[in-house]
Amino acid sequence: MSHLSPVRTGAAGQGDSTRVPLVQATDLAKTYGAVRALRGVSVSIAPGEVVGICGQNGAGKSTFVKLLTGLERPDTGELRVRGEVVGFGSTLDGQKAGISIVDQELALVPQLSIEENMYLGHREVPLVGGKRARRARCQEILDQLGLGHLDPTTPLRYLRIGERQLVEIGRVLARDAQLLILDEPTATLSNAEIERVFAAVREVSAQGRSVLYVSHRLGEVLDLCDRVLVFGDGLLRGTHRVDQLDRGRLVQLILGEAGVVDSGHGVPRDGTATGPLELILDGLEIPGRLQPVSLTVRSGEIIGLAGQVGSGADDLVRALGGLVPEARGSATVGDASPLGSPSRARSAGVRFVPGDRRGEGLFLADTVRSNITATSMSRFSRLGVISRRGQRRLAEERTRVVGVAASKIAAAVGDLSGGNQQKVLLGRSLDETTPRVLLLDEPTRGVDVAGRAEIHRLLKDAAAAGCVVVFASTEIDELFDLADTIVTMAAGGLVGIHDKSSVTADHVLAEMANAGAQEASHV
Repeated sequence: MSHLSPVRTGAAGQGDSTRVPLVQATDLAKTYGAVRALRGVSVSIAPGEVVGICGQNGAGKSTFVKLLTGLERPDTGELRVRGEVVGFGSTLDGQKAGISIVDQELALVPQLSIEENMYLGHREVPLVGGKRARRARCQEILDQLGLGHLDPTTPLRYLRIGERQLVEIGRVLARDAQLLILDEPTATLSNAEIERVFAAVREVSAQGRSVLYVSHRLGEVLDLCDRVLVFGDGLLRGTHRVDQLDRGRLVQLILGEAGVVDSGHGVPRDGTATGPLELILDGLEIPGRLQPVSLTVRSGEIIGLAGQVGSGADDLVRALGGLVPEARGSATVGDASPLGSPSRARSAGVRFVPGDRRGEGLFLADTVRSNITATSMSRFSRLGVISRRGQRRLAEERTRVVGVAASKIAAAVGDLSGGNQQKVLLGRSLDETTPRVLLLDEPTRGVDVAGRAEIHRLLKDAAAAGCVVVFASTEIDELFDLADTIVTMAAGGLVGIHDKSSVTADHVLAEMANAGAQEASHV
């Protein structure tokens, strides 16, 4: 369900074949060992065109982007920029050709200023001189992104995560890139910040520059792009004009022969939790960040915290996970309190899955086996000696439950798709006994359609076993797909509490955008 107004850039998406393509890829192929990551892909991108890239994790999207930027070289095929054959050997070569990427993992330095970050890695910044011109250009870009109120000399660490994402996009604009590749650029942004990104994309397109928009958020792709490229199994399955698609049809194209996956498949739910009270919040607050929240949740209930960046939704789940020492008020799980420290939360039967799985949740260089068993060492170790056989047996059991292939147990978790990484985190949290409370921040951020469905199934299965599931999400589709009760938050306070069956998406969105939180009670 898309909640942003449809936008057509109108520049190159009309199929003007007389124009020289800005970028033209012909029969690109790339193999990693026995894996054929990309197989004979040909794509033409016209000046001023906004092109979406969709596909399941492992479909070939990332490999295609790596070849365009110079991060990888193709085994075969040809790449032309403005009609000239190019042979990229590094990302610097890609930058010289006018191709730059904004990766979903931020590459900024919190200790440096906004201006310094914006020119970080810029190939044309002189060692001396030009400071005034750089400052003016930085301010111009900040204005363009709706951040004109910020001083370019402000250290990045004082910015919210959404503002940092916009600065990352500003880095690409500062390089005067002709092809901007945006990889999941709105995953951490509020609606207002998403609109700023969209406005920047429209302006870039109007200037004749092109944009590749890689996203699992299909509504955004349909709203913003002229065309969409659908990848699958290393192939370009098709190129489609977005004015001839709807979300359902796009999902079908992405899934291919697998058909449409119902994200609510698995254990049937009627949305009514009848178990005993399991989680009780009474005036839970974080001074200066979260206003007092009172809420009661029954065993087996799934609570969706609906809120944009800065709403307080993520602060609430982190406080319940024991990660906010300054949290005040009361929170009880059964007869125990999870507040104050992660160890207290764990002793109370609470498990937390962070939104930043790569930065906070996983040991990327370690194996799936090590990651999925990291919090259960006592089950297979004695006197500090680890039983590798016991660890492997537990890892196999957990990967089977969450749907990660047994062949991946010895692989580095950093090499897995986003969906499989998220399943590993869930497998770690769903230990030998179902937790009493499972907390998640953006449970399917950066996860493809099929992976999202599997994660939703796992969470519904956990709820059916009596677990309280509380998740924070900025995605309206996810809230209505997964939650029994939707709690809307804005400006650090609770705005409304609704049974999913009695509220509309428009109403929830209006409350999420509410600038002043209002008091509400759980009925």
